[in-house]
Amino acid sequence: MIYLRLLLFCLFPWMVFSQAPKVSNAIDFLRLNPIEGELDNQYISSIMQDREGFIWVGTQDGLYKLFETNTKSYHYNPQKHKSLPANWVRAMVQDSEGIFWIGTQGEGLIRFDQDTEEFEKIDLIEGDTALKGMIIYDLFITSKDVLWIESENALYRKTMSGPVEKVNDLGGNIFINETSNGQIVLAFNNTIYVYHESLKELEPVYQAENITKMFQTGTSNFILKMNDDLYTYTLGQSPVLLETPEIIYGISNMVNHTMFFLGKTYMYEYHVLNQSFKKLEMPPDLNHVLGVLQALFVDRQGTLWIGTNNGLYKESIAGRLFKHVIPVHARRIIPDDEKLFIVGKDGLFEYEMETNTLKNLIPIRMFSAVKTSHGIWTAGLTNKLYQLDAQGMIKTHEIPSDNKNLFKIYGIVQDKNEFLWVSSWE
Repeated sequence: MIYLRLLLFCLFPWMVFSQAPKVSNAIDFLRLNPIEGELDNQYISSIMQDREGFIWVGTQDGLYKLFETNTKSYHYNPQKHKSLPANWVRAMVQDSEGIFWIGTQGEGLIRFDQDTEEFEKIDLIEGDTALKGMIIYDLFITSKDVLWIESENALYRKTMSGPVEKVNDLGGNIFINETSNGQIVLAFNNTIYVYHESLKELEPVYQAENITKMFQTGTSNFILKMNDDLYTYTLGQSPVLLETPEIIYGISNMVNHTMFFLGKTYMYEYHVLNQSFKKLEMPPDLNHVLGVLQALFVDRQGTLWIGTNNGLYKESIAGRLFKHVIPVHARRIIPDDEKLFIVGKDGLFEYEMETNTLKNLIPIRMFSAVKTSHGIWTAGLTNKLYQLDAQGMIKTHEIPSDNKNLFKIYGIVQDKNEFLWVSSWE
C-alpha cells in the first residue's frame, strides 16, 4: 500500500493576480472535415497518436486505427479468443515497446499487442473480485514507462515489470501530469500533489478551489480550470488568473507550445509562451460542437482532431490558409491593388480586402472577364460588353448581332497590340 504523507502546509487566502488577454484581431477560418465511414455518428471517447504517427480512436463501439483512406476496427467477439473484451474504449496510451494499454467501460485495464492483435485483461489487484468489471476513466504513461490508472474507485500505478500498486482509494476526476524534468504532479480533491517515487508518497503542495481540469505547459507550469476561469500555475507559487476572451469549455493537449481552447462562439489557438490568443472561426454548421464535445486532441503535426458524441472531425490544414470566406459565386477573380473583382452567376462584384466588404457593381450573370490597360471588361449571356474604367465608371458596349437572344459571350482576351478579342456562341 502506498501511503499519503500528511504534511502541514500553509493555505493562504486566495491571492489571484490577473493577466489581461492578448487577442489577435486577425481571425483564421477553422475548417473541419468529418471522418466518414465506420466512425460516422460514433460516440468518440478518446483520441491518441501512436509512435508511428497513426491516429487511434476509442469509441463506445470499439477501437479504430485510422489509415489514409480507411480504418481498421477491433470489437468484442465472443467467438474469437483474445478479442477486445469490452467495446467501450475510454482511454489509451502506448509504452516505449509499442504495447497499447487500454481503459474500458466494464472490463478494466487491457493490454494490446498490435503485432499479434491479441488483447489481454489485466487484474489490477490479484484476488480482488470487487475490481472485476471495473471502469477505467483515464490512463497516463510516464517517460519512464510507469503506467498510472485512474479507475472508478481508486488510483493505481504500475511499472512494466512490476505489480499494480494502489496509490489512493479515491477514484474519478483525477488529473495526472509529468513535468519536463520527470516530476509527477496530480490534482484531485481540490488539492495539487507531487509524487515522491523513492518514498512512494504523495505530498500536497497547494489547495485550490474546485479544480476541474489540469494541463502541463512547461517544466513546472500548468493551466488549471477552476469553476469557469483558467489559471496559470507554477509549482511553489500561487495560481494567476488567465483572462480569456470568453468562458472556455474545452482544452486540448499542448504541441509546440500551442493549445486549442473551445469557447461558446470561437475556437482559440493559445500560445503558451506569450499567453496570446488567436480567434479561429468555425463553419456555422459546426456551431453545435460545444454541446457534443468529448475530446480535443492535437497530433504531433499540429493538426486538431475533435471527438464528439456523434462523430470525429479533423482539421483541414488548407482551411487555415484561407483567412476569410467571400459569400459569392466566382468564375473569374481579378486582383487590383487592395481590391478583388469577382465575376460569377450573380454579376460583377468589387471586394475590399481591408474592410472585407462586398459590392455588386453589375447584377447580371457573367461568364468572362479580363483586365486591360483600359479597365476591367466583363460579359455574359447577352451581346453587351461592360467596361469598368480606372475611375470606377461603368460603360456598356453593344456588339452588333442579328440574333441578340442567342448571343452569349464566353471569352474575352487582349493581345499585345491591345486589341480586344471576344468569343461568342455565334
